[in-house]
Amino acid sequence: MVEGVLRGNDRVRALHPVKCVDELGRTVPKGLRSQPSVFPPRPKTERRRVPWWEYPLVALLSVYHFVTLPFSWLGEKIWDGICWLFRSPKRRRELKRLKGGWNSLAGGLLSKTRPADHQMLVVGDRLMSLVYVGPEAAELAWSMPREQLTGVESTTWERHPGEARATVRLHFADKSWCDISAKSPGPGWKQFLDHLPKH
Repeated sequence: MVEGVLRGNDRVRALHPVKCVDELGRTVPKGLRSQPSVFPPRPKTERRRVPWWEYPLVALLSVYHFVTLPFSWLGEKIWDGICWLFRSPKRRRELKRLKGGWNSLAGGLLSKTRPADHQMLVVGDRLMSLVYVGPEAAELAWSMPREQLTGVESTTWERHPGEARATVRLHFADKSWCDISAKSPGPGWKQFLDHLPKH
């Protein structure tokens, strides 16, 4: 299905399923999130009849949340700032997932990368592409000339206990970079990385 989507535009050299790093997926602006047509729509859930006693409870919790939210947000920002001060520049760079913003080449790829595993990062003769793979069809989500990818850096600072996962940092010609994860990396993942320039 992936080759069928790219037929006429590019020839597939290597591909591998990838996913968005969890914390990055939660920060993608809503206007940039993709709505693939190859995935079946979620079934509509029937509305539950709400008992009378839940209304005052929800109102009370809403007031509590409204009052405490600014303090919670401020405390979190202060704690993040304290942690940032005591981190080395190298560690700050390691923990940063995206450089260049959402309008950069890296941001363009990340905004189309879903948290789910139903997508392939494809390296072809001319292009690097992201393809959504549904149950019955595939759809091109993003692509760019291979020359715009300047290097790939394997991350060694990340550990996923009990889960086989590899994360790489892709560097682009506009000086932006982003992190992408691959689940269940194996020989296919190594072969995929062999087709990309090292950073």
